Amino acid sequence: MWKLSFLTQQMCLSSDVYKRSQHGQLQSFYAFYIHTYILTYTYIHILYTYIYIHIHLLSTDSFFFSTQEHLLCHKKNRRNARATRRNRG
Repeated sequence: MWKLSFLTQQMCLSSDVYKRSQHGQLQSFYAFYIHTYILTYTYIHILYTYIYIHIHLLSTDSFFFSTQEHLLCHKKNRRNARATRRNRG
């Protein structure tokens, strides 16, 4: 009788260990999957940003000229503001 109870106890223990190992394998698989997803997403995002900056902004003249015009506009505004202050005073 004690042999039978010992065997059933061993079987229960081994099935419990098996379940835990399966759970651990699943957890490690999910961790690997999530890390891969995050790394892939980050890589694609960086690549897209790099391509967007180079193609849409740096390679076109419109970006350069628009920034130059923007700076000139600020210069004119400062000049006008100074002239207005002088005329008031």
